[in-house]
Amino acid sequence: MEIANLFPTPVGIFKVPVSFKKFIPHLEKNTHRIDPDYASKEYGTRSLNSYILDLPELKEFNEYISDKIYEYSTNALNLSIKNYKITQSWVSYKNPNQSHKTHQHPNSIISGVFYWADNALQNPKITFTKTQVSTTWILSPQKQQNSNHNNSNYEGVIDITLTPGSIILFPSYLPHGVEENSTDEKRKSLAFNSIPTNRLGAEEELTEFKYKT
Repeated sequence: MEIANLFPTPVGIFKVPVSFKKFIPHLEKNTHRIDPDYASKEYGTRSLNSYILDLPELKEFNEYISDKIYEYSTNALNLSIKNYKITQSWVSYKNPNQSHKTHQHPNSIISGVFYWADNALQNPKITFTKTQVSTTWILSPQKQQNSNHNNSNYEGVIDITLTPGSIILFPSYLPHGVEENSTDEKRKSLAFNSIPTNRLGAEEELTEFKYKT
């Protein structure tokens, strides 16, 4: 049997230049919600500041990420959008025994995560789930009992391990999460959302939406 994979969802992975290590202390020093009453086993903890990439000391890093978003948007998603603006950005920690349930990012076009901790390879992976199109019939494949469960055409969940100093970009509608952190170390990352600057759609196609930034 020949199998044709139709319309895969591209995810972009970029290795950040070593010179950008100078920005890591600025990410590390941001205050985190570490109150045990707030920290959630299903969400982890995050920075109080949800606009971290707007900090003046991270301006260069913001511009670098924005360039990569444009590159991913153009070359992987084939979108004709020239400029993107990073909206919210926050540091996320997953302490031991914490996870992040599968979720999506509303009000965003492209989302991403930057990993910098030295122990990133031992920490929980980021897990993507196949999106389901609503139809009259929804047939769920068998799990584990099927001998083809390692076949990429069958899998509905894919884990990705990233090396420290990597950025992963993906469409914001793509469901993703983080499995429980079973290590003794914190899982550290910077998450962010982005939208095109000034407008969405096109006037000639009657899909244009203008806005001010």
